[in-house]
Formats: sequence, structure tokens, C-alpha cells
Amino acid sequence: MKLETIYNEIIKLTDFKSSDYFLISFINQTISEICNEYNWNFLNVVDTSLNTTLNNQEVSISTLPYFSKIKRFLIIINNVKYKLDYVQSIEIDNISDNLKGKPQYYDVDYKYKVIRLYPTPDNIYKIELHYIKAPVNLAEELTKEAYVRDKDKELILDDKFKTLLVQGTIIKIYNYDSEFSKAQNIFLLYKQELQRLIDLERENYDFGEKRIRPLNEQRKYLYRKKY
Repeated sequence: MKLETIYNEIIKLTDFKSSDYFLISFINQTISEICNEYNWNFLNVVDTSLNTTLNNQEVSISTLPYFSKIKRFLIIINNVKYKLDYVQSIEIDNISDNLKGKPQYYDVDYKYKVIRLYPTPDNIYKIELHYIKAPVNLAEELTKEAYVRDKDKELILDDKFKTLLVQGTIIKIYNYDSEFSKAQNIFLLYKQELQRLIDLERENYDFGEKRIRPLNEQRKYLYRKKY
């Protein structure tokens, strides 16, 4: 679903005469709200494009589209998947930086989009990364020029969300124009459409996940002995 499709539909339904800045901003806000309404299947990504690097603790995730948050991190050895455990930064000091082997733990630097592995990989391992997507701003500057540049941009939402996205944006327009009774009427329709999509999602998506066994190595050897 393209930005231009939603933009034109809303103009047709509301005759919105304020700046494009506000309209695109309202669309952007509504997309974020919809993404946060439910654990939508389309936001859950399984990526297998990454590999570890020999003797390198870090794995860059800067190339992953719409990356937001890691759900699971696995390495694949001889077609068998092993789940790594997440460690918080406060625990890192207890893990030996010099140890090399099959990674068993990871932490994430979301600012620099880097995953750090413990122990440091002693080989090249295939990675299976489960992560959550998040919407990004439609344009750095929400102006008419930005709209012209980005009108062909594919939105993170697909066509089944068109009605919901239009309704949610129109609610913001009516509130902006102080037409609160109209906004309330559309809000009731928005909640109905949202529930319909959630029910459809529950019917079509299986949330069950196969359990991944941990590595067989004894994890106590990852820790420095404290006296």
C-alpha cells in the first residue's frame, strides 16, 4: 500500500485544507498506533541473511529493514538450531571476553545496531534472527516536497489495513478541526475495524513456537571465577 493511495483517499473524504505537513504527520502517527495495537504477524520477521565472523564478537544489524527489537537469536550448526540467551549489560562483566567457542549469550547495542556474542565465535555460524519491525517516519521533513518525493513509498501496512488507516487519520483531522462529535463517530468504526482485523489475525496466525534446545556445553565455564 502506497502513501499516495492513503493521501488521496483522505483528501477525497475530508477535503482537508491544512498543510501537507499535518496530513502526512497524522498518517504517520496512525501507522505507529496501529502497529502498537497488537502483535501483528507482519511485524514479526525471521531473518537468515546474517553470519558470525571468525574471532569477531560483533554482528551488525544495520542492514535489517524496519528493525526494532530482537525476540530470539539462534545459530545453526549442522542444520540444528541453538537458541542463545540474552544477557543485560550489567551481566557482561561476569563473562570472559577472551573465551572463544560456540556463542551461547548475546547482548544488543540498539543505538549502534550491533549484537555482541559470548563466547567470541570460533567459526562462521549461520544466524537465524527473530525480530520485530517498527514503522519509520515517512519523511525527515513532512512538507509538500517530502510528499512528492515519497508518495510512491510502500507503507509498512498492507492493503487490508487501508480502512483502519484512513479511519484513524480522519479521527485526527476531525480533532484538529475541533469537530469532536464526528471524531467520536469515526472512532467507534475504527474500534470495530480494529477488532475485525485482530480476530482475523488470530484465526490465521499460529503463535506456537517450537522449543529450541540450548547448546550442550556447560555454561559455567563462561564465567570468571570470583574470589
